[in-house]
Amino acid sequence: MALGNGGLKVRQAMIQQARQGKATEEFKGKRIVVGVDGGRLRSRVPRRRGRRKNETNRRGFDCPWREPKCFVIYEIDEKGRKKRTELPIYDATLGNCDAVYEIIRAELKLRGARDAASLLFLADGADWIWDRIPDLVEDLGIDPRRVSMGVDFYHAVENLEAAAELRSGWSKKRRKRWVKRMKKLLWRGKVEKVIEEIDRLCVGRNSKALRTKRDYFKDRKDMMAYAKLRRRHLPIGSGSVESAVRRIVNLRMKGCGIFWRDENSEAMLYLRAQLKAGRWEEMVTATFTHVS
Repeated sequence: MALGNGGLKVRQAMIQQARQGKATEEFKGKRIVVGVDGGRLRSRVPRRRGRRKNETNRRGFDCPWREPKCFVIYEIDEKGRKKRTELPIYDATLGNCDAVYEIIRAELKLRGARDAASLLFLADGADWIWDRIPDLVEDLGIDPRRVSMGVDFYHAVENLEAAAELRSGWSKKRRKRWVKRMKKLLWRGKVEKVIEEIDRLCVGRNSKALRTKRDYFKDRKDMMAYAKLRRRHLPIGSGSVESAVRRIVNLRMKGCGIFWRDENSEAMLYLRAQLKAGRWEEMVTATFTHVS
């Protein structure tokens, strides 16, 4: 874990540099996308109380689930496709919501996101993600007119499917037909019409649950302008960050019989993020330079 801990010190130094106002022009004039999502892993917490087992003389440990918060930053071309010639930026932390946004803020400030041609935030509907973006945009100093926010289209469709499932009197065929029609409305940016259609279903059995699904769209309608995003050649899916969660967390740090101490998991998350972003050598060089 020595390399990982050294890398975490480099990350903390980067955050300090951003607070001091240092910046480059790396993102100047570029179209930048930021994706944020959470994963899951199990931590290992030794028990402080209870009888010791005679064979091992240990009290054992608990394994609560933790949510590592991951993000990816990448550049897209004029057609909205990810630039394969440019390495993405990955990182993840077991810290709270403010901690991950502190890292995102530092990455964007140091790379000159203030002068980016456009900045798009993509994620699912989790409030902890969206609540912090206005302050982040203000802190970056970027013109809000160049900033867009989008709820992942496929998460929105999943909520449509969940709403259809709540109509217990519908046949499977009717549910599929309704979801298909609502999906087309979403694709065209007619989220108000989707809200009206769900509102009509909020009667009788499961009406409370259906109102919750309606409010999911109502509270996020400004971030579901999919037709507008597509016209500007901006992505509407958060697959990049979901892939990052899978590669950083799921394929190595989550599984049957896998538990992590917090101090080890934070370092491992950082190392795997740099590895999967293709920035391993860059990270090693920066770590040893910082140490020396």
